[in-house]
Amino acid sequence: MLFQASSLKERKEFYSKEFNLKKSLSFFENKPKYFAVDFGTETKIIKDKKMDNKLFYFGAKDLKKRLVNYLPEDVYYDRNIHKGKKFCMFCLKTKNYFKCKNFLGQELVFDVDADNIKCICKRLCERCIKKSIDNAFEIAGRLKFNKIKVVYSGKGSHVHVFDKKAYKLNVNERKKLAKKFSRYGIDKWVTEGRIRLVRLPYSLNGVVSRIVTPIEKKEKFKFKNTLPKFLK
Repeated sequence: MLFQASSLKERKEFYSKEFNLKKSLSFFENKPKYFAVDFGTETKIIKDKKMDNKLFYFGAKDLKKRLVNYLPEDVYYDRNIHKGKKFCMFCLKTKNYFKCKNFLGQELVFDVDADNIKCICKRLCERCIKKSIDNAFEIAGRLKFNKIKVVYSGKGSHVHVFDKKAYKLNVNERKKLAKKFSRYGIDKWVTEGRIRLVRLPYSLNGVVSRIVTPIEKKEKFKFKNTLPKFLK
């Protein structure tokens, strides 16, 4: 199955007609306060060329309208939890989130990237993606937490942990978990907490034109269910 970048026209069709904001936000235990978009760093398919290689942050208000307007390559949510209603500029300018006086915790996430998995393909294929999903469910099964969800990300899979005690893990505890599960093809810096952004479920991964899709049971996962309507 071909993985290809989506055009601006296709992104607009997806976010104006197919993207379900209510469904997306229902994924979370704690709804994110902040979001971010990448306009087209990888594909260079960008509505406003001035926004090349830039991330743009904003609040939850009018999220869908913003996506229809921006036509981003990627959409992320902020997994950090802060005090107050304003975006913390300290956290925006540094990766030392855990030292911020406004920091309350961070959602634990494992990013299983298909690029980290040995495969006969040269770039990306269904085989290495399915392996990433298998690995994600293995991680979920070995974790000593209860509120865990696995998501197909477009080029791999994510493991989201929503237990309160997981939010409270410090940097050293997160590094130990990253080391423990390193053989599964994870991007360690995500688990360690050095990056605050994660792909928004049910958004479009514009690099490969796939919908970021939660998976309840790996046996029922089918690639055709992740295709946006413009590819059907």
